[in-house]
Amino acid sequence: MAAIPPPSPPVSHDTILGIGPVLIGALMSYLLMGTLIVQLYIYYMSFPDDRLFVKLTVYSVFVLDLVSTVAVTDSVWLMLILGWGRFENLHLVDWGFTTVPLWNSLSSAIVQVFFGWRVWMLSSHHSINEFEKKFWATMTVFIFAVSVTQVVGAIVSTARFVPISDLSFISICFPSTATWLSASAAADVMITVCMTVLLRRAIARSRRDYVSDITRQTDALLTRIIRNTIETAAITAGAAILELILFFRLPNTGLHIAIALILSKLYTNTLLASLNSRASFRLEEGSVGSRNPIAFRLDHSSHASSGTGAYFTDSSIQQPRC
Repeated sequence: MAAIPPPSPPVSHDTILGIGPVLIGALMSYLLMGTLIVQLYIYYMSFPDDRLFVKLTVYSVFVLDLVSTVAVTDSVWLMLILGWGRFENLHLVDWGFTTVPLWNSLSSAIVQVFFGWRVWMLSSHHSINEFEKKFWATMTVFIFAVSVTQVVGAIVSTARFVPISDLSFISICFPSTATWLSASAAADVMITVCMTVLLRRAIARSRRDYVSDITRQTDALLTRIIRNTIETAAITAGAAILELILFFRLPNTGLHIAIALILSKLYTNTLLASLNSRASFRLEEGSVGSRNPIAFRLDHSSHASSGTGAYFTDSSIQQPRC
């Protein structure tokens, strides 16, 4: 009778921390991709009259996410399938993984430039003097510059890592990766602060002009607009900051990789969630606007589009064209 072979040794803790997060990150990436496809369908059906600029933004980031999904699949296939049982494949990577920062930065930059444009459109109609116009113009340019900076950081990270393709030497990318992720988070925070300040000023001006007619429904709608603005930016900024922390504190694990695999799809999903939320705002717009002189235009249509998804049509807050 043949002897029973001894049991295989348990999987080491380091191996689990290396492979496990990568698998979870890939699964989350596919989940977010499915969510993105649904959101894209809703957008396509609900807003056929959006301006060309908005449509190009949406479809551009969707294509980038498709490419990112292919890169993620290639990375996971190499590490978990082709490299099954081979220890060296836990740290050797190919083009798929090394280009993930590039796709992430391009998606996030496009989304940030779009929201920066929203800031400019809102501020250009709410500035009361020349100083304010220059201030908000400077803030918009600064947002654009920070967005471009994070793309440069990601390109440098990709360029330095491609010739090596070994996670054991990922420390050479610390400076450029820090630039990429910190600039991405900084742009998100600036957009959130600017949008919140401008929307609150718009609300205060409307309440000042229509104190006797303001309703609870209007307050609820305005609060939802601000909350939506903060939440969408908080998700992406939080993810970028978390990846930066994990990258510096636990560089030899796959924890930061898990965040990197889903980062671009977080940006794209928040963009489409923000755009698609106009559908629910329109329903409230009808019920609120019928009883209140403060009427809302919450779309980006070619007829009466809104640069922020939240403009008022009273005399003091004019409705811009995008």
